[in-house]
Amino acid sequence: AERLSRGESFAKPLRADDIAMLESARHYLTSHYPEDITLADVADHVGTNQQKLKRLFKTFFGASVSKSLRKIRVENGRNLLRTGRFSVGEASNAVGYANQSHFAVRFKEEYGISPKAFIKAESFDSKA
Repeated sequence: AERLSRGESFAKPLRADDIAMLESARHYLTSHYPEDITLADVADHVGTNQQKLKRLFKTFFGASVSKSLRKIRVENGRNLLRTGRFSVGEASNAVGYANQSHFAVRFKEEYGISPKAFIKAESFDSKA
């Protein structure tokens, strides 16, 4: 019975108010990504409980809240590095990473290249 009810919960279409809540949660992440955000912060902001947010967010967006936040941070860090005006450490701090090495690991996972190698490649490309 447990397996059936879990399958049914994913098969049901989301209600309009749930979709609005999820869009609000995503907007909160994109607006507050440099801050130290917890799942509880996001759930409180959108007026739901953490379990519901976790379940529906992953179903709707295909990634967890924390993974989505990491992706937003790394994308914004990449944009900062692309300007040529930020070091890896500065970009890392600006997007909410207290530890530059954590940013570097996530960056490499996302783009397949280290942030320092990315900066070198970007500076080479811009001089060509």
